[in-house]
Amino acid sequence: MLVTTRLELEAALVTGGEVYVSNDVTIELDTPVDVTVPTRLVGGTFHVFNGPGFVVTSSDVEFRRVTIRGGGIDLPYDQTQKLIHVFGTAAAPLSNVQIVDCRLTDSRGDNVWLEWCQRSTIRENVIEHFLYSGVMLLSVDRVQVSDNVIDDAPLTDGVVNTYGVAISDVVNTIAGRSTNVQVTGNVVSRIDWEGIDTHGGDVVSIVDNIVLACPRGIALVTGNATRLVAPTRCLVVGNTIDGADARRPLLYGIGLSGIAGVSASGTVVGNQILTYTVPFQLDYWARDLTYLAQNSKPHVGWRSITLGSDYTANVSYPAQYTVDGNTVTLRAGVIPKSGGVANRTDIGSLDKSAAWPTRLTFVRFAKGSNPSAGNAQVAVTPSGDVQMLYGVGTDAYTYFIDGSYQVP
Repeated sequence: MLVTTRLELEAALVTGGEVYVSNDVTIELDTPVDVTVPTRLVGGTFHVFNGPGFVVTSSDVEFRRVTIRGGGIDLPYDQTQKLIHVFGTAAAPLSNVQIVDCRLTDSRGDNVWLEWCQRSTIRENVIEHFLYSGVMLLSVDRVQVSDNVIDDAPLTDGVVNTYGVAISDVVNTIAGRSTNVQVTGNVVSRIDWEGIDTHGGDVVSIVDNIVLACPRGIALVTGNATRLVAPTRCLVVGNTIDGADARRPLLYGIGLSGIAGVSASGTVVGNQILTYTVPFQLDYWARDLTYLAQNSKPHVGWRSITLGSDYTANVSYPAQYTVDGNTVTLRAGVIPKSGGVANRTDIGSLDKSAAWPTRLTFVRFAKGSNPSAGNAQVAVTPSGDVQMLYGVGTDAYTYFIDGSYQVP
């Protein structure tokens, strides 16, 4: 039988199994519809003006080709509006929840909300025009969010944050954090806070997504000072993040942030970051547990080396450094001031963003620009001083510096 009314739907959901709903009518959901047994719900068009739409408390539930429309984003934010609300408990998490090829629009709050769930999938859905989150995952394990189109979450009165995909926890504990989550192949756009976010997730993989027009593209954060867990062992690879046409001021492309005493870590490689003045925002991160490299922009762009007492600049080759993860690269043309070898040591200094080495580190051999010029070894000290050591010669030719060192 093809379901055409609310009463028929509720009757079918008592026993669950395969439930097919007509797309020829719109079924109004004035109160939530409970899904308490394993069910495969196929098709149907539903309208939810206030509050939740479907409330799922059973494992082995699938929504496929379902259309749900919320109350509309022109109305005030409704914290209770979750078009599909799936929740287990810490003691009895749900599993095998599938939300596939659905269309969710106009939620006054959230669209897909999973808490205490495992081994579940949200894929190939269109989620658009909402006031808080497209996909919210809380205390989940082995959940995949893939190949969805998620668009348009404006900030409205009384709402501080909006999210395309958010991965967090219910209880703010190590045991309750979300883990082993894959966010792959999604297109996330016009989210006025953060496109893809985790608060304290562990082993969260964010791969091959396109994130457009979001003030913060991808945010791996701890949260506020009350939070106890930082994002760790996260993977951010092959994403395209473009801030063009964002409705709010751009802040950063990719963020990796812990808090004091709680360090964040991850691998951030091969991402294309466009338009953002600040491509990376890094705070309280474990450098020894983080690999950050080969992105379209370094996490610290070219900055000036503050020249010391023994050299002046060749203005054609300014003294600069850049940082990409654990690699610090120097480039400069510097000219010794008059004086003997003893006065040719102090090139300049790097600020702390340059990742000072833990011991005296040699960068490269440098020779003056004339064949008759002297030579020296360029090194960086643990306090960030750039020096010429073991110098030979007293000429005043330009010495070129072009090399890099690794921070342990």
